[in-house]
Amino acid sequence: HLSLSLKLEVERHLRYGRTLSLAMIDIDDFKLYNDSQGHEAGNELLRGLARALTHNTRNCDILGRYGGEEFVILFPETGLDEAKVVAQRIVEAVARTLPITVTIGLADLNAHTRAEGQLLEAADQAMYWGKTHGKNQIVLGAEQISGQ
Repeated sequence: HLSLSLKLEVERHLRYGRTLSLAMIDIDDFKLYNDSQGHEAGNELLRGLARALTHNTRNCDILGRYGGEEFVILFPETGLDEAKVVAQRIVEAVARTLPITVTIGLADLNAHTRAEGQLLEAADQAMYWGKTHGKNQIVLGAEQISGQ
């Protein structure tokens, strides 16, 4: 579902010259949590994160699990500044309600990201940069990383 939605949203936003942002969200140190607390606790943690994501996004945003402990949110008609506001709400909600932190990479459709794979890759690179530079943070697209 996420792959198809991403493809359709990118095509639609490019066709009409609209903005689209994407968040790649990863639980910091999930393996450590899973190993120390057990797999059932890890599963409950994933459900709790999904609830926090759902409660802090709009009905028109598209949320999906991307991998083990990674989630993606598509923000239609939303620029990076607006997506960052939502990402900050998510980081704060997670800190209040769950015993973990998250790192979020954000990217948008721009001259460097004109296809769904490029958009995912830009958000993924931003997220990994954040994980290797302290975790528990929000990082804007790859071209922004070089300026930090």
